[in-house]
Amino acid sequence: MKTQLLTFAMAAALSTHAVPLLANGNSKDPGVAPVSDSLYAQECSACHFAYQPGLMPARSWQQMMADLENHFGENAELEAVDQQALTNYLVHNAADDSKYKRSVKIMRSLSKDQTPLRITEIPYMVQKHDKLLPKMVVGNPSVKSLSYCEKCHTRADTGYYSERDIVIPGYESWKDDDHSSKKGDDHSSEKDDDHSSKKGDGHSSEKDDDHSSKKGDDHSSKKDDDHSSKKDDDHSSKKGDGAILQSSNQSVSATEAVDQLLKKYQSEGAGAFSKEAGKALWTQEFTHEKSDGKIRQCSACHTDDLRNVGKQVRTGKSIKPLAPSVNPKSLTSMKKIHKWLKRNCKWTIGRECSAQEKGDVLTFIQSQ
Repeated sequence: MKTQLLTFAMAAALSTHAVPLLANGNSKDPGVAPVSDSLYAQECSACHFAYQPGLMPARSWQQMMADLENHFGENAELEAVDQQALTNYLVHNAADDSKYKRSVKIMRSLSKDQTPLRITEIPYMVQKHDKLLPKMVVGNPSVKSLSYCEKCHTRADTGYYSERDIVIPGYESWKDDDHSSKKGDDHSSEKDDDHSSKKGDGHSSEKDDDHSSKKGDDHSSKKDDDHSSKKDDDHSSKKGDGAILQSSNQSVSATEAVDQLLKKYQSEGAGAFSKEAGKALWTQEFTHEKSDGKIRQCSACHTDDLRNVGKQVRTGKSIKPLAPSVNPKSLTSMKKIHKWLKRNCKWTIGRECSAQEKGDVLTFIQSQ
């Protein structure tokens, strides 16, 4: 009797916690494992959509993370420990060993010698979007590029890329326009998607793919990856940055954070700081060898009035106002101030700012 009760209890528990298998796109599971690392979400979503690791192979992430100073025309440098932590997270959760269906298909579409650095250049992604007309994406002011997944995939942030969740701005349904209803439109249904591999890609059976998201694929929250979701900023300070950044993940008042940094800059040789000098640097126009002849200035993203919401010039992502008068949290993290001054000085001016320039700019921002 006890054995029967135990068997019944185990069966009930398994039925309660079992993850449904993928079958013809009707599973409740996402197509790729959702982002599970808080440091990654924080750093990458600051400028663009936080792409799930399962959208590219490990070799692609490794190559990309090795050259963050030249990140698609932007400077995305991180502290060495943060960079290593994020590289580990991306590599451990890349598409290579994932059982999620879209990750599996991404890997099927790539040859071993392909190392794409753009998700949009992956053969599977190219095939999935080949029916879309330019006017729906590049010519659509609300989309502009296929790299902005979240513009049309309404559940992209959760790892769901089902076609039933697609809403292209300006179109009631992307497939009801006659541009994409050509002879059955191969990617108008999830059923088609589950048979999306071309003949050259047919070496893996759909049966394999239908079991692609078993409970065993909970790799997205492995203990390995807790390195950055738990106290993800504890490793934020390299020895070279000095004691000023040792507790930089702790939020302090804007006045306290700025005062400590200004003292640090003066210890490095800076003189008295001037908000007027900071404002002049803020609005100054620069060109350098990495700007491709284009003018760069701080106000391009943050506007001349720091009380306004800014916008990342390449991705269009909104940036919260920098002025402490309207955004009290603006200058409360010394780690963030340090990171963004280093990164943005290199992007805007073409070099790191001097201690004097950093202090002047901070004094100007603080006054707003």
